[in-house]
Amino acid sequence: MNLTKIITPHQVIGTLGICKNAGKTTVINYLIEQFIDTDIVAITSIGLDGELVDAVTNLKKPRIHVYEGMIVATCNQCLQFNEIYYEILEDTKMSTPLGNVIIIKVVKGFEVVVAGPSMVVEMKRLIVKLKKYNCTKILVDGAAGRLSHGVLCDTNILAIGAALSNNMHNVIKETAHKWTLLNLPIMGEGNKQYVFNGALCDEDLLELIHKEKGEKLVVVKDPAAIFVSEKVLHKFRRRNGAIKVLKTIPIAAVTINPMSPYGKWFDKVKFKNEIEGICDLPVFNIWDEKVNDDE
Repeated sequence: MNLTKIITPHQVIGTLGICKNAGKTTVINYLIEQFIDTDIVAITSIGLDGELVDAVTNLKKPRIHVYEGMIVATCNQCLQFNEIYYEILEDTKMSTPLGNVIIIKVVKGFEVVVAGPSMVVEMKRLIVKLKKYNCTKILVDGAAGRLSHGVLCDTNILAIGAALSNNMHNVIKETAHKWTLLNLPIMGEGNKQYVFNGALCDEDLLELIHKEKGEKLVVVKDPAAIFVSEKVLHKFRRRNGAIKVLKTIPIAAVTINPMSPYGKWFDKVKFKNEIEGICDLPVFNIWDEKVNDDE
């Protein structure tokens, strides 16, 4: 089974990047190419992505290529040089530092910077608006390290890249920790429940360790609200602590990017095998998928 077949049943599809340059934009471009002939495809982003130059590494980034008939939700300043290639369908009135988010229909294919709303509540509203334009595939490109939009999507793709660290062992270790947080169980009953409406951090768990010696259950809204290190999580669990969530983030597949913009390239076979040993989901190298599709 390939990635396209796994994703096809879903309408709203998000990408989650474990770090910058994890390969999210490559995944988005691949999905657009797969669905453009059979679906009405829409693309947006949680915040700014698809820049010409990465703001952190100062390296060129892959652009998002959109095709005739596609629907794009992005900020009006991102489109100022491409007026002849689209028609405006709607001004959403959602304000960003780059102007309001507008919804356009592509008249002629071009490369676009996608910068959508940064607030989850606005992204939720935007997805509703895109559905009104009969979009059968809505792609939500994530920002590095942000998971919050994932709860709004029917499913997500988790992108893992060598850019996280020059040491593959460190990437595997961090991925395993992230995978643990993404797969926490739904809230059940516990002897002592501590509900966190906002973010859960190391300091919160360390305080509970000292405050409560017996069994303790921490409840958070979803995995996106958890910012806990592996070391502290392990300590909390050893002290009879557990974390559960009210809502999970659905993930259908994992992608790897063994190439780092910092110069370190992992052995793609070994990297894929290591990630498969952590994640109980299909793992894909998008570049290999593209080669297989072209053959």
